[in-house]
Amino acid sequence: MVVRISGTSHAISKDVAKRGISESLILSVVKSPDMVFLDRRSSLMVAVKGNEQALVIVYNPEDDYFEIVTAFKTSKLVKLIRSRLDEKYWVRVG
Repeated sequence: MVVRISGTSHAISKDVAKRGISESLILSVVKSPDMVFLDRRSSLMVAVKGNEQALVIVYNPEDDYFEIVTAFKTSKLVKLIRSRLDEKYWVRVG
């Protein structure tokens, strides 16, 4: 499976690299997340791998690759998930 950083600008790719998130780490989270959500507003998928610095990957699954929209680390994963579920923006799918 191929990971492709999305976006019309090079900024997304640079932002992900600046955050210290490698392509191999993104792929491992997308392939084996702790939780998966559907963002109802954008129809994008959100993969989450939790620990002290949880990793959140927002992506669009295609036939033979994952189009990564953004990726970020957070120490407030529970708060993020709770707020998105309470606002009905996200639906848990896995």
